[in-house]
Amino acid sequence: MPMKLRPMPLIITVVISALILFGTWFAYQHFAVKSPLLERVHNIDGVQHAEVEMTRDRVRFDLRLEDEASVRTVVQAIREQESKLFQDKNKDIDIRFEDSTSEEIEKWWSTMLFSIAQSMDQQRYSEIPELLNTESAGVAGLEAIAEMDEHHVYISIYYEGSTKHMMLPRKPSQLGVWPNEQVS
Repeated sequence: MPMKLRPMPLIITVVISALILFGTWFAYQHFAVKSPLLERVHNIDGVQHAEVEMTRDRVRFDLRLEDEASVRTVVQAIREQESKLFQDKNKDIDIRFEDSTSEEIEKWWSTMLFSIAQSMDQQRYSEIPELLNTESAGVAGLEAIAEMDEHHVYISIYYEGSTKHMMLPRKPSQLGVWPNEQVS
């Protein structure tokens, strides 16, 4: 006598199994990966607020930094935390800054883009702090700081309570404006 499968119990079993599998995966991602990473990033000196968005091959951080925070130090600390939590070292890390930029900072930075791009293209990184200091001296109250590591040049601009932080890749991936630079 052949066994007759009833469709309703089969469908219910498949749905419950899928919910259990998806729920377990979601809980693992949230409680074992994302929450510890977010907590560690919040504990980094200079980070005022952080949000993390994770996909299979990328981790995106949206950061709001405290005044006078060292962008280079924050980025290095994030890279260290990321390497401790993920076995997959091939994940791309995308770090973005929530700045309180102003029209004055944007105007000043737009005048600097060509000089900075030229220095980076010619790999004359030591010229960048000099350029920033020379040009910022012309605007009372404006301060521009440059830092560097093996991957990026970090620039922070401060003016009357407004800030703009940038990570410029030392190996440009495209001709023109840097991929993380937002043109307004």
